[in-house]
Amino acid sequence: QDSHHLDVHSNLLKINLNGLKRFERAVKKWQCFHHDMKNFSQWLTDAEQNLARAQTGTRDLDQAKIKQYLKLFGAGLFEPCQL
Repeated sequence: QDSHHLDVHSNLLKINLNGLKRFERAVKKWQCFHHDMKNFSQWLTDAEQNLARAQTGTRDLDQAKIKQYLKLFGAGLFEPCQL
C-alpha cells in the first residue's frame, strides 16, 4: 500500500517536473524571439534611415552611398539568440 502511494506520488512529481521543463523551454524560446524581433526592428529602422539619407534631391539614390550602407548593413546584422 505504501509503495503504491510512493509510486503514484513519484509519477505525479515526474509529470509536474516535465511540464515545468517544457514551460521553461517555451519561455526561453519566447524571450529569444522577442530579443531577435527587437534587434531586427532596430536594424530595419537604421537601414531605412540610412537609405533615406542616400537619396539625392531628385529622389534618385546615390550609388556610392548605397554601396557604403550595404557594407554597414551586412556588418550590422545581429546574432540571433541562442537557446
